[in-house]
Amino acid sequence: MGTLRSFKHRNFKILFSANFLSNIGTWAQGVAQAWLILELTDSGTYLGIVTSLQFAPILFFSISGGKIADKFNKRKVLMLTNLTAGISALSVATLVLTENIKIWHVMFFAFIIGLFSVFFCFFCLFLVFFFFIFVWCPEQLVVMVFV
Repeated sequence: MGTLRSFKHRNFKILFSANFLSNIGTWAQGVAQAWLILELTDSGTYLGIVTSLQFAPILFFSISGGKIADKFNKRKVLMLTNLTAGISALSVATLVLTENIKIWHVMFFAFIIGLFSVFFCFFCLFLVFFFFIFVWCPEQLVVMVFV
């Protein structure tokens, strides 16, 4: 029961299920995005460029992302980052279905998703840390304070 005791808490169940669904969508979008780039350009170079655009914000803005993460309401920013990722995915899907998609659209939305994922990662880590320290194992807080 020790491993699953976190599921007794309603807020953790909500966080877990939301992140579970979000991760499935993120991975599916990554595969679809790579496939779309190859369909549009048939070029590994463009695939590398789009992947770089998506992960460059994480590389360059991680430190400032953590600083910014401490100043805002965690719940609202998590919802905003997920909403932005969803809108980006729907925008790309709409452009694909209407056959108006261009390579620069994919590049733009990959960068936007990367930019918002900087903040998403910090807020998720904070919330899991918060649950662990204050909800699951409050006795660990005492140990951490005195160490």
